[in-house]
Amino acid sequence: MWDGKYIAVTDLEVAGSSVQTTIARATLSGTTLTVRSETSLSDSCGVDGGVEVNAPFIVGAKNTPVNHKQGTVLIGGNLACDGSGGLALWHYPAGGNPYKSVGFAPAGEAVSIAPGP
Repeated sequence: MWDGKYIAVTDLEVAGSSVQTTIARATLSGTTLTVRSETSLSDSCGVDGGVEVNAPFIVGAKNTPVNHKQGTVLIGGNLACDGSGGLALWHYPAGGNPYKSVGFAPAGEAVSIAPGP
């Protein structure tokens, strides 16, 4: 994804870890992609601070390819926590633990009624 300044590439299972997410910030020159720095995400909700953010999104004021302003917040669902469908917000590019988490309650339940005898 584009973070406003760099190409941001999500890497799950960094160095063989089963629940680790790192965002690598890279530049492209010709056909060479060069990693400039990395952000590691952590969280206190799961076992061993595990983080599995499959599709993060980086947001910020005017983080477009034209103005090169890097986003300041990374948003994503941490599947390593409880799989409840909530979102966590991390400071970007700092990483570390999320500064806010938002959970979602189920909207309702499906009920099946079997016909009587």
